[in-house]
Amino acid sequence: MSADPTGDAALAGVSTLLARSVRKVDTVARVGGEEFAVILPACDLSQALIVGEKVRHAVQSADNVTNASGHFVPLT
Repeated sequence: MSADPTGDAALAGVSTLLARSVRKVDTVARVGGEEFAVILPACDLSQALIVGEKVRHAVQSADNVTNASGHFVPLT
């Protein structure tokens, strides 16, 4: 079974977006498959919701992932 370069690019792109969307004290980790977790120390629920929305918007707005044919691949 061969690796999917588009999927790999999407995961790398999401990882970068997550890292850029959180504070230096936060921890971003890939949990498995296409799932990520972000640990937000000293962050209450209202602050976490703001971070979650910031991350969601960053992923939705990403335009740097393309497939092998060079076509843009939207992320959700």
